[in-house]
Amino acid sequence: MGVICLSMNIRRRAVTQYHGFLFNSMCLFNNMPVCLSDSAIYKFGHEYQNDDGTNIDCFATFVATDFGIANHKHLRSTHVSYVSDGKIILTYKADDVSYKAEEVLSEVRSTTYRDIKVKGNRKVEGTYFEFKVENYRGSDLTLNSIRAVPIIRNLGTSN
Repeated sequence: MGVICLSMNIRRRAVTQYHGFLFNSMCLFNNMPVCLSDSAIYKFGHEYQNDDGTNIDCFATFVATDFGIANHKHLRSTHVSYVSDGKIILTYKADDVSYKAEEVLSEVRSTTYRDIKVKGNRKVEGTYFEFKVENYRGSDLTLNSIRAVPIIRNLGTSN
């Protein structure tokens, strides 16, 4: 599985997981994040767009939900609120059926949240839904929220 690092933002109470993080210490020095390994000291921060020439991929996968009702359903739409300087990819899965939708934005860096609406797919139907949001080719990504609008099937029938 490799090296995993867990980082916690105390102010926001948010935990981030990094894979392949080969450092053993991190601190803020002269208002600049610094990472240390057994043999060297490295600058670390958002101004570095790649990891030694390789894009830095990030994603958030959310716990499967049935939206509080056991009926089969499909999604009318999914609304994502985020900040990004490039493209993001939204993937959702209903039980074992997966659907991938891409949203292309301008390459202009923005510091305000954008809300996009991704149209649902009627072929992706099930009881439990799982969502994944990821950046594309190393673009910056800050995710605020995901809101789904389900269409519930067989609502008037009893099981």
